[in-house]
Amino acid sequence: GRGLKQLKLNGSLAKLPFGSTGRTMARWKTRFFRLEGGGLIYYAREEDSKPKGQLVLAPSTHIRDSAATGRAHCFNLLLRQGGNRTMSLALSAQSGNEKE
Repeated sequence: GRGLKQLKLNGSLAKLPFGSTGRTMARWKTRFFRLEGGGLIYYAREEDSKPKGQLVLAPSTHIRDSAATGRAHCFNLLLRQGGNRTMSLALSAQSGNEKE
């Protein structure tokens, strides 16, 4: 096995709007993420006190590598939204180490 990795509780990631694949004109935006209480809370900037949004992480949440965006260090966060519907959020880390 790969062994356990250190869990980072906060940091910056670039993100596309929900459902975007990077093939459209959607623009990447850098957001500050914090892992807290079973979810990811994200802010426009690290110093902001009001979050832009929150993603609930459940056992059905999956992470998948993604090269389709044309950007380095990309991955998709797949969130089940009830029934068979899945939302996809494209994210990009600042480095390969950050991605891992």
